[in-house]
Amino acid sequence: MAKKKKRALRRKKRQIRLSYKDNHHIFFMKRNWSRTPYNKIRLFHYCIIPIPRDTLHKYIHMHMNDIPLPEPIAVEEALKQLRMLDSAGVLHDSDSIEKRLSVLAALFDCAAQPTANALRKQLELVYRFYSEKPP
Repeated sequence: MAKKKKRALRRKKRQIRLSYKDNHHIFFMKRNWSRTPYNKIRLFHYCIIPIPRDTLHKYIHMHMNDIPLPEPIAVEEALKQLRMLDSAGVLHDSDSIEKRLSVLAALFDCAAQPTANALRKQLELVYRFYSEKPP
């Protein structure tokens, strides 16, 4: 096989591998968020988003350990608000990760400030990733 052809095949494989998408749970780590009522909000459809696995997903988890657990009452209230927004047609599966993080941080403001701050940090990481990414 010619040298140029081998190089082109390797480049194509690399591009395919980088385009894989993975489901990112906004509320992570699973071991902390797997208990009820935390699991309900973690598995809510608006809190899971497909993002590029080898780039953005890796970047978020590399720079952030986890989202701190709020009080169960705050989670139940946020989940109630999310369901209400969803039934009103405000939440869409096509919403960007930036919008989802902003909405979720606003829901946890005042009731669970450390959780809201961690969601804003995750939002900041997404913004930083897209600003540092070469064109």
